[in-house]
Amino acid sequence: MVSMLITGSSIFTGKELIRDGYVFIEDGKIKEVGIQPVPDEISEPSLVLGGKGRIIAPSLTAIADISTFLIRFFNLKMNKRIELYKMLSKKDLFTLSLPSIYELNMHGVTTIFAESIDVSYIIDLQDKLGGFFGIAAPSCIDNISVPPSLSGKIEVSGYGCDGKGISEDSNDYLTLLGKRSYNLSKIENVYEKSEKIRALAGLPPNIIKENNKAEIVVYDTSRPPAMNYYKGTLDYIKNIYNENAIIESLLAGEDVLIDIGGHLRIGQKHLSEAESLIEKIVNNAKFQQILA
Repeated sequence: MVSMLITGSSIFTGKELIRDGYVFIEDGKIKEVGIQPVPDEISEPSLVLGGKGRIIAPSLTAIADISTFLIRFFNLKMNKRIELYKMLSKKDLFTLSLPSIYELNMHGVTTIFAESIDVSYIIDLQDKLGGFFGIAAPSCIDNISVPPSLSGKIEVSGYGCDGKGISEDSNDYLTLLGKRSYNLSKIENVYEKSEKIRALAGLPPNIIKENNKAEIVVYDTSRPPAMNYYKGTLDYIKNIYNENAIIESLLAGEDVLIDIGGHLRIGQKHLSEAESLIEKIVNNAKFQQILA
């Protein structure tokens, strides 16, 4: 049985603010949320995280075009992204997605709806990297089915791909399609927009409470940036997502994706492989035809 104990100076549960609290997790589910001191019954957890100056908050859910992120400077519209998806192999799509997942995790995202026309590499990402994945299916592509192991399907639409679904230009959801960066600092109401995606996909709200699956981000605000942010009011602290605070830990169920500020699943080797692949793709004649 895997158990985790997280302590913090402030907990934003998604609904309320708890000062000097703790969260106890067993086998990926939240078993107890309370105020310190930690009860004696919670003894010898497998992993202890957090500490003074930490803010504990629900992690985020986002829609992103993860496999085209490295070539964002070409500003590919949706119809061109779809052409690229058709050009690339399953292995290529997997490798190209690694820097995007790294960056999204580093911004506190644990559930990613990946824009794609094929779910197979998304299943591999979830199996090999941890975290949770769904598919953001272009509305002009038919017959995309989603296995129960993924978090569901959301339809998206955009230039050259008309139809129902969230527009790639939408500001109503945490939608990161066709963007040059995954930086959240200029996005207002980040948590609320994340929750709208979950509701659309039929996922339960990500709230830190007993019996919920653990999707949690731990910010270190004991030092800059956002130093002493944990002392703020509820309305102040719920904006922690776009304050560029240091993410110390990120949990998705039983998976610890980030610990002590470092990614545990994606290393420099993976990022270098993705960068090398991009150089080959950019110089590929088929890619040049897509740009034309």
